Amino acid sequence: MTKIATREFNQKIGYRIYLRRKILKLSQKNIADELNVSPQNVQKYESGENALNIYTLYRIALFLGVDISYFFQDVKGGKNKLPKFYQEKHLQELLKDFIAIKDKKIAQNIKELIASISHD
Repeated sequence: MTKIATREFNQKIGYRIYLRRKILKLSQKNIADELNVSPQNVQKYESGENALNIYTLYRIALFLGVDISYFFQDVKGGKNKLPKFYQEKHLQELLKDFIAIKDKKIAQNIKELIASISHD
């Protein structure tokens, strides 16, 4: 991989970290505290200026509540192609509210209700 391609790759992964962080309404400091690094390091990860090792990316994935594969979706070629979900603020708010439900049974009931409605 050329230096330019590597930078673009890092930028795309960093952009997905940024998006997920924004969805969860976290600051760079929140991630920095979890990783025991400075907020400036997190900013450099998000901008693609600094490459992430796999262990650090794994820790970020755990903290942000996503599978590590999330960071590699749509990385190959083209611009950052985002699913519709990331472009729709009301869907982001819905996810944030759903994640905040503490009672797992209620969350499961809501999920089943949405599934039944969407299949009509």
